Amino acid sequence: RNIWTLRAAANSQRKAIRLLKKQMCRGDGQVDEIKLRYAFETFDVDKKENVTSAQLKFLLAEGGVISNDNELQVFSKAELASKIRMGKDEFIELVHGLVRSRDAIE
Repeated sequence: RNIWTLRAAANSQRKAIRLLKKQMCRGDGQVDEIKLRYAFETFDVDKKENVTSAQLKFLLAEGGVISNDNELQVFSKAELASKIRMGKDEFIELVHGLVRSRDAIE
Protein backbone atom coordinates (compact mmCIF):
# COMPACT_ATOMS: atom_id res chain seq x y z
CA ARG A 1 0.00 0.00 0.00
CA ASN A 2 1.10 3.51 -0.56
CA ILE A 3 1.06 6.27 2.03
CA TRP A 4 -2.18 7.79 0.69
CA THR A 5 -4.06 4.50 0.94
CA LEU A 6 -2.84 4.01 4.51
CA ARG A 7 -3.75 7.58 5.43
CA ALA A 8 -7.26 7.17 3.97
CA ALA A 9 -7.74 3.92 5.91
CA ALA A 10 -6.56 5.58 9.15
CA ASN A 11 -8.94 8.51 8.63
CA SER A 12 -11.85 6.13 7.98
CA GLN A 13 -11.07 4.17 11.11
CA ARG A 14 -10.90 7.33 13.23
CA LYS A 15 -14.29 8.35 11.81
CA ALA A 16 -15.73 4.94 12.68
CA ILE A 17 -14.33 5.18 16.22
CA ARG A 18 -16.01 8.58 16.68
CA LEU A 19 -19.27 7.08 15.40
CA LEU A 20 -18.98 4.18 17.83
CA LYS A 21 -18.31 6.56 20.71
CA LYS A 22 -21.50 8.47 19.87
CA GLN A 23 -23.48 5.24 19.84
CA MET A 24 -21.96 4.17 23.14
CA CYS A 25 -22.73 7.47 24.85
CA ARG A 26 -26.41 7.76 23.91
CA GLY A 27 -27.44 6.41 27.31
CA ASP A 28 -30.73 4.91 26.15
CA GLY A 29 -29.49 1.33 25.74
CA GLN A 30 -30.08 1.45 21.99
CA VAL A 31 -27.75 1.67 19.01
CA ASP A 32 -28.35 2.50 15.36
CA GLU A 33 -27.60 -0.73 13.48
CA ILE A 34 -27.14 1.08 10.16
CA LYS A 35 -24.37 3.18 11.72
CA LEU A 36 -22.86 0.07 13.30
CA ARG A 37 -22.81 -1.68 9.93
CA TYR A 38 -21.09 1.35 8.43
CA ALA A 39 -18.53 1.34 11.25
CA PHE A 40 -17.87 -2.37 10.68
CA GLU A 41 -17.38 -1.84 6.95
CA THR A 42 -14.89 0.91 7.77
CA PHE A 43 -12.91 -1.44 10.03
CA ASP A 44 -13.01 -4.14 7.34
CA VAL A 45 -10.14 -2.66 5.34
CA ASP A 46 -9.62 -5.73 3.14
CA LYS A 47 -13.40 -6.04 2.46
CA LYS A 48 -13.53 -9.75 3.42
CA GLU A 49 -16.67 -9.26 5.57
CA ASN A 50 -14.77 -9.84 8.81
CA VAL A 51 -12.12 -8.29 11.02
CA THR A 52 -9.74 -9.85 13.48
CA SER A 53 -10.81 -9.55 17.07
CA ALA A 54 -7.31 -8.30 17.91
CA GLN A 55 -7.64 -5.49 15.35
CA LEU A 56 -11.07 -4.57 16.63
CA LYS A 57 -9.97 -4.72 20.27
CA PHE A 58 -7.08 -2.35 19.52
CA LEU A 59 -9.31 0.10 17.66
CA LEU A 60 -11.98 0.08 20.36
CA ALA A 61 -9.45 0.52 23.15
CA GLU A 62 -7.53 3.27 21.35
CA GLY A 63 -10.77 5.02 20.54
CA GLY A 64 -11.85 4.93 24.18
CA VAL A 65 -14.88 2.77 23.42
CA ILE A 66 -13.61 0.08 25.79
CA SER A 67 -12.82 2.10 28.86
CA ASN A 68 -13.10 -0.25 31.82
CA ASP A 69 -12.58 -3.86 32.90
CA ASN A 70 -16.28 -4.75 32.66
CA GLU A 71 -16.40 -3.74 28.99
CA LEU A 72 -13.15 -5.61 28.36
CA GLN A 73 -14.72 -8.78 29.83
CA VAL A 74 -17.73 -8.45 27.50
CA PHE A 75 -15.30 -8.10 24.60
CA SER A 76 -13.22 -11.08 25.70
CA LYS A 77 -16.30 -13.34 25.77
CA ALA A 78 -17.26 -12.21 22.26
CA GLU A 79 -13.66 -12.64 21.13
CA LEU A 80 -13.60 -16.27 22.27
CA ALA A 81 -16.96 -16.97 20.68
CA SER A 82 -15.87 -15.52 17.34
CA LYS A 83 -12.73 -17.66 17.08
CA ILE A 84 -10.34 -14.80 16.31
CA ARG A 85 -12.24 -13.33 13.33
CA MET A 86 -15.47 -11.43 13.75
CA GLY A 87 -18.20 -10.96 11.17
CA LYS A 88 -20.62 -8.06 10.92
CA ASP A 89 -23.38 -9.71 12.98
CA GLU A 90 -20.94 -10.65 15.75
CA PHE A 91 -19.64 -7.07 15.75
CA ILE A 92 -23.16 -5.68 16.14
CA GLU A 93 -23.89 -8.15 18.95
CA LEU A 94 -20.64 -7.12 20.67
CA VAL A 95 -21.47 -3.41 20.52
CA HIS A 96 -25.00 -4.08 21.80
CA GLY A 97 -23.42 -5.97 24.73
CA LEU A 98 -21.04 -3.10 25.45
CA VAL A 99 -23.90 -0.58 25.35
CA ARG A 100 -26.07 -2.68 27.69
CA SER A 101 -23.10 -3.15 30.02
CA ARG A 102 -22.28 0.55 30.12
CA ASP A 103 -25.91 1.64 30.57
CA ALA A 104 -26.42 -0.89 33.40
CA ILE A 105 -23.44 0.57 35.26
CA GLU A 106 -24.53 4.21 34.79
